[in-house]
Amino acid sequence: MEQLLPFLAHMSCHLGVALFLSTLIFIFFRSWKWVAVCFVASFYTDADHLFEYFLAHGFEFDWKSMVTGEYFVTVDKRFVFFHSYESILIAFALVLFKTIKWQAALAYSLGLLGHLMVDQFSYPLKPLAYSLTYRWINGFTPEAFGS
Repeated sequence: MEQLLPFLAHMSCHLGVALFLSTLIFIFFRSWKWVAVCFVASFYTDADHLFEYFLAHGFEFDWKSMVTGEYFVTVDKRFVFFHSYESILIAFALVLFKTIKWQAALAYSLGLLGHLMVDQFSYPLKPLAYSLTYRWINGFTPEAFGS
């Protein structure tokens, strides 16, 4: 229970930021579709932790290890591909190629950026920890990430 409380507090921060940013999206666009894009982007980002977890433990799932982040200790790489500033650039590049609407790119980017800011200020990370390019150049090492 003691280890569950920090996790719930952190997820509550993500929820609060997601609701705030989604409200801003609604105020500006009056579209539930863009609200959903922003809100989902705020949370789907953490799906990459499952990839890291399965790298560490295979398909034996231990909820405690997942929630507390203990699995990070056994993995010598920090991929977390969805946690990247570059995906914001990709979203706006897709706008330039007319693949997606600019409202979608903005809603997605705002949701992702909100998620990354909560993480950046919640954990002792390096300033470029969420740059995929920076992590790639440094071999995805924990040291490049800040942990």
